[in-house]
Amino acid sequence: MGGVALALLLSAFIGAAMIRLGPVLGFVDRPDGHLKSHDQPAVPLGGIGIFIAVHAGMALEGEFDPGLLIASGILLILGLVDDRYPLSSVLRLVIEAGAGVVLALGADLPSESGGVVGVGLVVLLVVVAVNAVNLLDGLDALAGSSAMVAALGLSLLAASRDLGIVYGLVLAAGLAGFLVWNWPRARMFLGDNGAYSVAIFLVYGFFIASPPASELPVLVASGLLGVFAVDLAVTLIRRRLSGRPLFEGDRSHVYDQLRDRGMPVAQVALTFAGGEAVIAGLVVIVDVLAPPLLALALLAVAFAGVVFALGRAGFLSRA
Repeated sequence: MGGVALALLLSAFIGAAMIRLGPVLGFVDRPDGHLKSHDQPAVPLGGIGIFIAVHAGMALEGEFDPGLLIASGILLILGLVDDRYPLSSVLRLVIEAGAGVVLALGADLPSESGGVVGVGLVVLLVVVAVNAVNLLDGLDALAGSSAMVAALGLSLLAASRDLGIVYGLVLAAGLAGFLVWNWPRARMFLGDNGAYSVAIFLVYGFFIASPPASELPVLVASGLLGVFAVDLAVTLIRRRLSGRPLFEGDRSHVYDQLRDRGMPVAQVALTFAGGEAVIAGLVVIVDVLAPPLLALALLAVAFAGVVFALGRAGFLSRA
């Protein structure tokens, strides 16, 4: 497990370097009192340390994947450019989809991904995950802690399926090193570069934690998007009900509403991480106890139930 320790140390040390280098390069995320509600400037370069940490950790474990390096590198560069010079949503979508194609055809995925259906599934998961993770990177420690729990869930799911657990542990370690600088009061955020990288790392994990039988086990594993998917759904539904553009930033997120209701930042992050832990446990349990199609149906019902419960609690109210 030397790769796990290496990922943790690299992520933390590179994060420290980025905190110093970011302002020099013009990468500073300043609070604006509205969408950017953090209380001090932070450097949005968390993806660089996580990217290097994951690939170096897996290389030390003898499981380096050049295809994943290329696909995740595309999204890291896209995010860095977008963090510095905001790009159009159409261009971002095209490049995200392209990275998904590279991942499907170039990475060593044990699950089926080379056919038309497989490539389409990879592209769909990458695009959804990229946007879901990016939307959750709005408060200190929020996306990072939830993604770390999801990564641990990948290892737990892989273990229950008699598959290797090291990838999820390396990813979790890379995220833990990032959280050293992202915990309240954060000095660093994921930024688009980090959100995009973490998203494709999670999608890759869905495949390598699944047997090469069909796409269904991968879809079950994608339930580990958990709180990312829930917040994305609530945000889009609320914007729709309010007549707002679906992809224009606002304070419709569940975490924004929790902050507006007086919950401290650290408590919001822990609440989301706890919710992700519950979802990860549910994914593993239904996967063990039910065949893939039934497991997928049960997870879909649970997801709808969570969104419905949040609606009953006022999180879908027009505003």
